[in-house]
Amino acid sequence: MRQAVAIGLGVFVGCLPLYGLHLPICLFLGRLFGLNRLKLYLAANISNPLLLPFLLLAEVQGGAWLRSGQTYALSLETMRTVDPRSFGADLVVGAIVLALILGTCTAALTYAAIGRGPRRPVFERLASRAADRYVQGSLTGWEFANAKLRSDPVYEASLCGGLLPPGGTFVDIGCGQGLMLALLAEARAESHAVGAPSLPIFDELLGIETRAGVARLARAALGPDADVMEADAAALSFPPCSAAVLFDVLHMMPRDQQDRLLAAVWAALPPGGVLLVREADPSSGWRFSLVRMANRLKAMATGAWHQPLCFRSPDDWVALFHQIGFDVEYPVQGDRGPFGNVLFVLTATEARS
Repeated sequence: MRQAVAIGLGVFVGCLPLYGLHLPICLFLGRLFGLNRLKLYLAANISNPLLLPFLLLAEVQGGAWLRSGQTYALSLETMRTVDPRSFGADLVVGAIVLALILGTCTAALTYAAIGRGPRRPVFERLASRAADRYVQGSLTGWEFANAKLRSDPVYEASLCGGLLPPGGTFVDIGCGQGLMLALLAEARAESHAVGAPSLPIFDELLGIETRAGVARLARAALGPDADVMEADAAALSFPPCSAAVLFDVLHMMPRDQQDRLLAAVWAALPPGGVLLVREADPSSGWRFSLVRMANRLKAMATGAWHQPLCFRSPDDWVALFHQIGFDVEYPVQGDRGPFGNVLFVLTATEARS
């Protein structure tokens, strides 16, 4: 519920014609109401250069209609003759009304998409501790960890769904800032307590991440509890491991690299070792469109304009997994959310089929 409120309030702020003040307003409201400030500000970016002209037009025309029952004619003559005070009043009235409408609708849609979030108390507790690891290193990293762990169901499903076999070495390929590693580190710390819940506990935790800055953030948060390698997983020789995860990684590389990476992970797993793969389903309509748009925006934001995006259908993935030498469990319950994602549980067999 709090995530939906944060996003809806952020959209409300973004619709207000207070350009240059959206960031301090979001920071103030986030602190005042205890909401995620990163989500507030990201939602406020609805007033980006692509959407701003349409927002302004809708606000001015809506305000004019509400105040006088008429809208402005779209012409140069109107711009020359319009009264600035009347125009400003129309903009303010229209902006407030549009902000209320869009903010409320966005909050309702967000709540409908992500629901009430995690329902297991043990996950809530461990997720909070995992996110707190990022406070000292990066406020933005802490905000992101809080939001991601509670809104993305793959973390709760992986930790509490009985999908990962305990023991040995766990590898998170494309670990980002190390959220799954932080969860497992907290689970390992809690396992020593009396009456601790049954969770996957690993002897060693290893993360692999290509981005130097993100890898540094992960190392700072995890400390001695996990090793984080700065390397390209597609060109890496994997150490032996008992379990591994690939969350939203494979579609960021060409097909031949996907094949090689999966084969390398298979070779690193013992018979019965488990690999969790989460990918987007191209047949999921608008939900898949959200995934593609988010990945493209992320690539642009990081300067990777030519980042390849290579998605496969669930049936194609299953066929590839079998070809490499995995038994496949699909679909897996628990990875629900606003995006068109599918989660596969792969078990390494003794020989390729």
